[in-house]
Amino acid sequence: MTSGLVLVVQGISVLSMLILSGAIALIALRSGRAVGEAVAYGLGFLFLAWGAPYILRALSGSLGLPHELIFLAYPICSLLGALLVLSLALRRWPRPQ
Repeated sequence: MTSGLVLVVQGISVLSMLILSGAIALIALRSGRAVGEAVAYGLGFLFLAWGAPYILRALSGSLGLPHELIFLAYPICSLLGALLVLSLALRRWPRPQ
């Protein structure tokens, strides 16, 4: 792949993650959560699914961690982000009036 195509794909990935994080925050608002809690859900998902694997990748070289950890970091952190969203979905929703 050319470097321009790689940048486009990475840009699309970042944009989709930001849109998904915003959608999670909006769902939290619609479920009756406060604004701060909704922002915490959105940022928590963004950190778990996107930030934590990058941090683990950066630390793996300096800490001497095995390379397998890098490959396992992405699915495990994505699973943790999905569990965060599932905890939001399983909370009690307000009844319509």
